[in-house]
Amino acid sequence: MRRQHAAIPRNILVSFDISSIAGRDQLSGVLRYLRSRPQWTPRLVANPVDFTPALVRGARSAHVDGIIVNHAGSPEAEHALAESDVPLAVVGIRSQVLLSRKSAIAFIRNDNIETGRIAARYFRSLGNFRSFGYIPAAHSGEEWSTGREYGFRTELNRYGRRLSVFQGAADAGASLLALAEWLVALQKPAAVFAAWDYPAMQALEACRSERLKVPHDVAVLGVDNDSLVCDATVPPLSSIPFDYERQGYESAAALAVLFEKPATHLQKPLTVMCRPLPVFVRESATATSPASDLLKRAMRYIAKNAAKGISMRDVARDLGVSQSLLSLRFREFSGGTVMDAVIAARIQKAKHLLATTNRSIKDITAASGFRNANYMKSAFKRIIGMTMRDYRTKMQKTTKQV
Repeated sequence: MRRQHAAIPRNILVSFDISSIAGRDQLSGVLRYLRSRPQWTPRLVANPVDFTPALVRGARSAHVDGIIVNHAGSPEAEHALAESDVPLAVVGIRSQVLLSRKSAIAFIRNDNIETGRIAARYFRSLGNFRSFGYIPAAHSGEEWSTGREYGFRTELNRYGRRLSVFQGAADAGASLLALAEWLVALQKPAAVFAAWDYPAMQALEACRSERLKVPHDVAVLGVDNDSLVCDATVPPLSSIPFDYERQGYESAAALAVLFEKPATHLQKPLTVMCRPLPVFVRESATATSPASDLLKRAMRYIAKNAAKGISMRDVARDLGVSQSLLSLRFREFSGGTVMDAVIAARIQKAKHLLATTNRSIKDITAASGFRNANYMKSAFKRIIGMTMRDYRTKMQKTTKQV
């Protein structure tokens, strides 16, 4: 029988930098976990400036039982965290100072090596590239960047492929020229993986300046799936997203582990690695051959879910691609739009109900996924060439004759 732990009240100090979507999603994950622990009371410090050394040092006297952060605040606050004995969960921070703290601390981190492996496997799924390149972080030696490079390289080695690494920083004028020269020198077609979305965006700009076709000559993939960057590039940037909401949830769950373990068992950090999500596909890294498979998968999803009131956004989300890419593929291979296919599937559902039931038009409207009966009647007559009432009469006569 599983041991039941008593519900112990806990005061949790939560300090998150929520200036980015990542920070907001992480905080959302923390709050989701806290809803499952109603005996835990959060105290939110929304502005990192307010996360002071005095606040950390006074945590015990203020009856704080645990701390969750996604930033270290000032260097002084960082040292105060390292010296504190209050159980601490740290989301995404790489800090030698905090690593010096050996007890009652948990690190929640992205699995950067697996991120690189995912990039290599994704490129391999697209076809036979002649060369592969990696653009590291601007500051050499960043652990997260070297981890992604290692995963990318080792996975490519499994397939007998070698990796070229750009030796520069893709955030300065002189280096952008070097980046363009490096991209031109890669054998084509080339697959380029960047440590994060910003250098990937720089690679797309360099390709445009050198008239390299993306993705035909160079396919580009970033990390973070920052929609402000990815949707604004030309073409839109494919990227590997992280589940930041899950990271926040895991940080609170890790704090629960720290509470439950005796102090004698907390002499080394608890590390939780969070896997990235599948590649979010946009035009910068997609198959250059006819993408009939994407269309087939979309049609299967639409046929199964059209009556549930789905939108183009739902179809794209299920396939793991951007709405713009999905729309492009539909225009290329069907000559219509995603919503044309959804409406056609709903009409098929309505035809079946008209022919086999005596349900009212109002009921059939809802059951077919339409929100408005008048719109459905108009769409039905336009596509089928007769009114819904006439279609039902015709089908009923046919059935009687049979």
